[in-house]
Amino acid sequence: MKLILLILTLNLLSAISFSQKTPGEKAEDAISKYLTEQFKDKSYKAYYFGDLVKITPSEIISLDSLKHAVDSLQRRGKLNDSLTDLYDLQMKEKLKKIRSNKLFPTYEMDHFFVIREPFKEEILYHTLFTLYPDGKVKDIDNILTYELTDEEHDNYYHYYRKYALYKNKPLNHPDNNKTYQYLENLYLNELDDKKAAFSTVLSVVECMRKTGMYDTVYIAQNQASKHLNTIVDVEFSELTYSKITPIKLDSNSTLPDGYNMFVRVKNKDEKAYYFEFDYDYIIRGVLPVKEPFDSYFE
Repeated sequence: MKLILLILTLNLLSAISFSQKTPGEKAEDAISKYLTEQFKDKSYKAYYFGDLVKITPSEIISLDSLKHAVDSLQRRGKLNDSLTDLYDLQMKEKLKKIRSNKLFPTYEMDHFFVIREPFKEEILYHTLFTLYPDGKVKDIDNILTYELTDEEHDNYYHYYRKYALYKNKPLNHPDNNKTYQYLENLYLNELDDKKAAFSTVLSVVECMRKTGMYDTVYIAQNQASKHLNTIVDVEFSELTYSKITPIKLDSNSTLPDGYNMFVRVKNKDEKAYYFEFDYDYIIRGVLPVKEPFDSYFE
């Protein structure tokens, strides 16, 4: 009898604990469950979850506004039969449209997660999930797909955990918070190439983990090296970098609009590439250049 009572008590406590979860936590659970089922033969690792945002169709918002208007008039004693009939007609028309179009509120939450597959590079995803009111996944919009090398995974984990970046500065130093906010905005505000922006974020983190400072030369060279690994067929043995030159679209401006740099790839055959970065060292263009190469590296 005592055992039965203990089991019932544990079940009750479990039910209470689940019911105390916030809507955001329930949405996180639903998304994690969905991804675990989608990647049954692979390993799913959850990282950052964004805020839960309710998306209400304009027709439902308009209907609610009419209801509030009626309530307000009624409280003030200004709701007569003529106004009642007018509002009833408008609300019935809107309710009919809502039902015929099967409109209902949905919820959105973005999520960073990593999928691991044996003998392959890990893949980081940033995905926006749309959920039904009951929490089931309605739709997904993939924002970023990024193959992580082992080192990049370590850099991302450092970024995710917001560990200290600066040499001789503690974790709670304001400069750490400012840099992390800068990197987050760098990615979130990027509209054209999320992958290039995220690569820059990882390069900055790698640079600061190794040097303890924001070294623009290191960041630019690291960006170029990573990019060349994706476009050069044969492994290269040596890279030579030119100086980094500011790009000024307006000659009267005191600040550059971006930077450029040449990189020579030494392999069986020599090749060289022109890299163009924006002000934040996101790669905006890469072009092969013709021989002779020496003039680019003087």
